[in-house]
Amino acid sequence: MAAATATATTATSAGAAGGAPRKYDYDLFVIGGGSGGVATSRRAATEGAKVAMAEYSRLGGTCVNVGCVPKKLYMYGTHFRDEMEIASAGYGHTLGQGTKFDWSILKQKKDAEILRLNGIYQGMLDRAGVTVYRQRVCTFCWFVCFVSVAASLFLFCWPRLTAPRFLLFLP
Repeated sequence: MAAATATATTATSAGAAGGAPRKYDYDLFVIGGGSGGVATSRRAATEGAKVAMAEYSRLGGTCVNVGCVPKKLYMYGTHFRDEMEIASAGYGHTLGQGTKFDWSILKQKKDAEILRLNGIYQGMLDRAGVTVYRQRVCTFCWFVCFVSVAASLFLFCWPRLTAPRFLLFLP
């Protein structure tokens, strides 16, 4: 995990008169570490932007952590015996009497696979130079982002961070 301290850098805002530099902590601030947030952050960072992301939970989003991936692992794991019974009906496989299923082992393997995928996402962000803040973003701060006339100041409850651009990737 990247350090949770921010130092101001100079970023040129497209809205600044004559391209005059303005002080911001980051060029882009992304809220949400799902697949869209991770991909956007990495791409912007590899193009030279100073990027930060806020994600209070595990990286990878809904699909990786509680949706598609766990569902597929559970489906494959629980249907294996049924598939083997079908295969043993004339396709050369023989099932023994000792065949059993242990739910706790499947759950442990699913959890380990999700942690592995979370680590891959974290590694990609680290290599791209994206700073990840592992905390929630205050609801009031979202309101300020959208209502503010400047719409360029991103307020974070703690610490206070600024960026001329921000993206929300929320479920």
